[in-house]
Amino acid sequence: MRASHLLPLVACFLASAAVKALQDQAQHHFSPPSTFKNDDWPQLSPFIPHASRPPPQQRPKVWKVAIIGAGPSGTSAAYFLHQAQKILDSEHRLGDPEQIIDITVFEKETRIGGRTTVVHPYDDQRFRPVEVGASIFAAVNYNLLRAVKKFKLETTSPDLQGSTGIWDGQQFLFEGDTSSWWSSAKMLWRYGYSPVSTQNLVKKALKSFVALYSPKFLHSPSGQANRTVSGFPWETIEEMSQAVNTSSLTPVTAMDYYYENSVSKLFIEEMIEAATRVNYAQNTDEIHAFGGLVSLASSGARAVVGGNYQIFERMLAESGARVRMGEQGDVTGLLKFDSIRGAIEAGKITEGEASDNGWYGGGKDEAKWWLGTKSGFGDVYDVVLIATPWHNAGITLLNTDKRIASPPYARVCVTLFSTTAKSARPDYFGRGKNDDVPTTILTSYESVRRAIKGKGPVDPSKGDKEDGDKKEDGDEEVKGGRVSEQVGEEDLSQAFKSVRSPRLDFNSINFIAPLSYANGTLVEDADGQQGNEKDPRMRKQKIVKIFSPQPIDDEKLHEIFDEESIGWVYRKEWDAYPLLTPTESFQGIRVDENLYFVDAMEKFISTMETSTVSARNTVGLILKDWFGDDFVNGGDDCPWDGKEKGQANPQVNEGEEEDIGNDNEGWDSWGCKSG
Repeated sequence: MRASHLLPLVACFLASAAVKALQDQAQHHFSPPSTFKNDDWPQLSPFIPHASRPPPQQRPKVWKVAIIGAGPSGTSAAYFLHQAQKILDSEHRLGDPEQIIDITVFEKETRIGGRTTVVHPYDDQRFRPVEVGASIFAAVNYNLLRAVKKFKLETTSPDLQGSTGIWDGQQFLFEGDTSSWWSSAKMLWRYGYSPVSTQNLVKKALKSFVALYSPKFLHSPSGQANRTVSGFPWETIEEMSQAVNTSSLTPVTAMDYYYENSVSKLFIEEMIEAATRVNYAQNTDEIHAFGGLVSLASSGARAVVGGNYQIFERMLAESGARVRMGEQGDVTGLLKFDSIRGAIEAGKITEGEASDNGWYGGGKDEAKWWLGTKSGFGDVYDVVLIATPWHNAGITLLNTDKRIASPPYARVCVTLFSTTAKSARPDYFGRGKNDDVPTTILTSYESVRRAIKGKGPVDPSKGDKEDGDKKEDGDEEVKGGRVSEQVGEEDLSQAFKSVRSPRLDFNSINFIAPLSYANGTLVEDADGQQGNEKDPRMRKQKIVKIFSPQPIDDEKLHEIFDEESIGWVYRKEWDAYPLLTPTESFQGIRVDENLYFVDAMEKFISTMETSTVSARNTVGLILKDWFGDDFVNGGDDCPWDGKEKGQANPQVNEGEEEDIGNDNEGWDSWGCKSG
């Protein structure tokens, strides 16, 4: 055999070796979450030698997308992009070039889910994990509910047993049974009709906001080219807020808004502030009104058994995106090129690679972005979505004068622990050792405000009529503060005077659930075969969560709970969400050409659900640029007739919320039935 006959064999061997090396490299770079096998995640496509490339007219058009962040917004953005790919595949005609949305997700942590993270008590996988961050979602969080249904994830509702109290750093202002909190006679006696007025305000705001899930509201044509009545997809948060009638709620504080809408000052300072402090670590005179309303919108709360992160892990898996994690996914820089030609001349990509992606001849004028990571990886992308808080992203923007605003964040300290105690220590709250203490303790900042102003603490025997507070409509229904059943009013007043200054060491204390195994069996009910007999105390342990502005160290924890009752302890500090201070303007979604900031909505409101809403809107903007408005909104294929043109009511009809949440099978797709 002549040597020339060996050349094809040698070439074949070298090509196979190159493919094997790239596949091995892909497995090294794209580390999947621990709950997935390697083959559950797509691998890099083998390299196609330049000589074997098809001619330009037969090559697919590849839209390369980089998503930075694998939390709720990043994973849902990848998911919604993949739904667009399904439509492109279904509409592809034989002989036409394919259109491929090629997605890579970058995550500097070694897990998926962002603020949805869990820990196992005692760091033991046998025990059911506990949410550290985003713990619940509400009945109006339709994207999460529909994703849970689609992915067949099991959910559970919070345990509403026990009692709840409002602590102001000196005394409990209100106590009641958790299961009948809002409907109790005690609530009516203390606050009059304010609870009802508040519920009506929350319902009104939500009724407008859930229009975001209504296909008719989103996609009704305006009669103008490439424009819907609603404006979806929205270029700015201001436009979206205007469309759903919430633009008047962000420039004012929750305190001013509620007070102007006939809610008593006492109810705002105690009950509403308790909700804003536990949900957003802000007081009612600091947080904007929409944040104050969302804090109270927890009806039908639930969580995914085993952790809410599973929703976003499944979204990412469904998307088929490549995943780079840890150092491989730690993006350090984004470099803008005005065209692909600039990237070629800078040596960031070759002519052949540009041609393979459908960037024919390198002559397109659209901006491209080169992305680099801490590990040294770098590549060029059509579009980059930043889906992570900018203030700690550690990313430098180069060759652009555009910048991303970084609002201050609320620093939240989480303390999780197990205890055999039935409640916190009574003496910490100024009570006798045999007195009861609520199992859920929320907080009001009012006594601290008063101390700062030099007014002195609130006397619980006087209600809200002291110090010249003006009388409000309906105040005659408020009969004054809670008076302890164990002590008389005279003794209570004396105790009140002995307290010099309020002390608020925490925002909330909550008994979550008894310690249980992963299968849901309570340790209390276990038969002793799972190892709990090694420590009999485990049979009586409950999991408790404390949110606080400062770390709760061992010394402080033992002030609040008996030291001997505490078993496992876990602590975490993080920037949980932006401070939702009143504002009329927000960071733009489209930062620069082909560069998007998905987390722009966080300053408007920060929840798992609104992260998915923001991601869908951002992806809608991208798809509209690529494929036109009809692809996103349906165009003439939609069932809307001329009566809908030029009209859009951002409030859904009574009962329509349930239909939106349960019956829209096309919710995650694109076109007239999506929403």
